[in-house]
Amino acid sequence: MKTQLALSKLKQLPGFYLLRSLTKELQRKRVSLAALIVPCLILIYALLRIWNAPSYCLWVDEVYSLQFARESWNRLIDVVADDIVHPPFFYMVLKGWIAVGGENLTWLRLFPILWSVAAIAPFLGLCRQLELKPAQRNLALFLLAINAFLIHYAQELRMYSMLQFISLSSLYLFVRYVQTPKAERWLTLSLFAVNLLLVYTHYYGWLVLGTEVLYVLIFHPVKRVPFSLSVALVGVLYIPWALMVVNAITRHRGLESNLSWNNRPGVLQVARLYAGLNGAIDLREMGKSSFFFLLLNLPILLLNLPVLLWGYQSFKAKQKEGSQRPETFWLLAMLTVLPVAGAAVLSHMLSQSIWGDRHLIVVAAPYLLLITLGIYALARTPLRAGLVCGLIVWTAATSYFDPNARTCWDTFVQQMATTETGRRGVNVYSTDRHLSWHVRYYLAPLKETRFSVQDVADLSSVKEERCWILFLNRFSRAEEAVLKEVRSRGYVPGELIHSGAAKNRVTLLPLMREEARYAER
Repeated sequence: MKTQLALSKLKQLPGFYLLRSLTKELQRKRVSLAALIVPCLILIYALLRIWNAPSYCLWVDEVYSLQFARESWNRLIDVVADDIVHPPFFYMVLKGWIAVGGENLTWLRLFPILWSVAAIAPFLGLCRQLELKPAQRNLALFLLAINAFLIHYAQELRMYSMLQFISLSSLYLFVRYVQTPKAERWLTLSLFAVNLLLVYTHYYGWLVLGTEVLYVLIFHPVKRVPFSLSVALVGVLYIPWALMVVNAITRHRGLESNLSWNNRPGVLQVARLYAGLNGAIDLREMGKSSFFFLLLNLPILLLNLPVLLWGYQSFKAKQKEGSQRPETFWLLAMLTVLPVAGAAVLSHMLSQSIWGDRHLIVVAAPYLLLITLGIYALARTPLRAGLVCGLIVWTAATSYFDPNARTCWDTFVQQMATTETGRRGVNVYSTDRHLSWHVRYYLAPLKETRFSVQDVADLSSVKEERCWILFLNRFSRAEEAVLKEVRSRGYVPGELIHSGAAKNRVTLLPLMREEARYAER
């Protein structure tokens, strides 16, 4: 009785009959609600990447991108090869982008955003080739759209969003290639061209390509020879670049000058990567330990349990009616695990670690598809519905959390220049050349001649009557030690200037000796 009363009140609402008419019209034209969700998700995907993008300045890696792109076409390849760290394709395309629209910050930010948005097309194509149902496709697209890790690197003037687009294009064409009994020439050539661009965009492209080769060797013996020949041709065309990089490494006597800051990954770093792809809360922001990180993110890491169950079913080839093909599991599992495992193993084998979470953006889409299909591989029970709802709520809640919050260096340096009242030369001391580089770069547009930024081994070099100290103040832990040291040496510290998130907080501290302070008064 109460239900009937509620329905009668619902029918009296002004928009009820309009909504019912619209639903009937969509049904008549065979337009499903799931199909209507896709444009909405694409809009959300794009808006989240555009939102707030031009509001922060370039940081050192982005400035390197800009400086490389400013080189002449004759010098660009040589300069990038001497840098060793990345192949040249991204810088070449960025140079063309700047030639069209200049170096306006909004125009520069738009470059990686467009590549990230363009990645939707091969992603949806991959979903279609894997025969995902509309609900599965929409959940995976939602997870891709609101992930904080992916949004962050979609706004960064580096090659990561381009890498995501090209790797997804490679996977889409690859799946079409292996599923076609006799691949057409255009498909074979397209896959070859995309794979060539992939390895010329980032070295981690070879990890994706290696995974594709291994998958063909195991599951598609008919395609072993033609695909292996295609990859071998990619390798032949890569030799000129490889020789240039080897020469650069020889001149620099290894990779230490470029990657000395990079640590070798452990189990925790790998767990953080996968948890971050599902929307992790990184308690390093609050100075908490790794134990608390794993404890808080344990529920989201447990989403891998349905994936393991699906893997067991695939191994036993016990398909349920309407479930994904076992081959789909092995493809996504290999694309999710092998590039990460390869990067970790190489980081421990080589003299210098090459690990980087951002480089492994190539596993983001396969991993989210794996999680989605793992949940949907469960029987249609309240448990499956609860896992889907929980995943949506968790990911949406953590989408506001950016584990890589940026430092606004331009306003940070401007605040220092405004605060400083001295008219003669003022030294800015830093024990971190990475930090001092930013200060020098953003002092230049201000045409400030008062400051001289000095790199020092420790604070014992600080001797003058007034100066500034620049240091990395993770979770405010360094602050107390620095204040104690400068006070013991007769300095009166001024008001600290902070910028950035807690785990990467940068601090500027003005100093003045006690006698100079009284003389100034």
